[in-house]
Amino acid sequence: MKYITKFNYESNHGFQVRVPRFKDGKPLPWGENPVNQFFKKGKGSWKAALFDAIQWRDEYFNQHNATHFLNNAKMNAKPRQHFKSNKTGVIGVSLAITCKLSGDYYAYSAVWSEAKRCFRKQFSVLTYGEKDAFNRACETRYKHAGILIVTNIKILPCKPTPPYILQERLQ
Repeated sequence: MKYITKFNYESNHGFQVRVPRFKDGKPLPWGENPVNQFFKKGKGSWKAALFDAIQWRDEYFNQHNATHFLNNAKMNAKPRQHFKSNKTGVIGVSLAITCKLSGDYYAYSAVWSEAKRCFRKQFSVLTYGEKDAFNRACETRYKHAGILIVTNIKILPCKPTPPYILQERLQ
């Protein structure tokens, strides 16, 4: 759902609405302080929190005469979801989804640490294609971390090219 993200962490359940600021009826770039509003699930239901988030978002765009940003096919899609574990099946490799006014941006991201510093490198699905972007992220993770651990081989977009260890998680 455009501009709405579902959060389902242990301490945080609800929907975040993140919209661009407007000046003279035009949106400012995302780097210029977007407007964020969070709607907690609380004791109510997910549907109530989602309804409140949609209502706030629509009112915001109406106030700025920018409802044309809401008129597209993505309006009926499910909200983006953030969970504390990634869903790629490889530790240290995740699929990053960024919402932009021109459309969504998908990239596979490799994360590793060296000397108590965290590093991240992303590979665009648009530039490399899904399988090549995933493999480049796996290769980068393997190159810098020295190991690649696959936790769920069933959900991999393809078999990683670097050597990996299969370590199924116990449920």
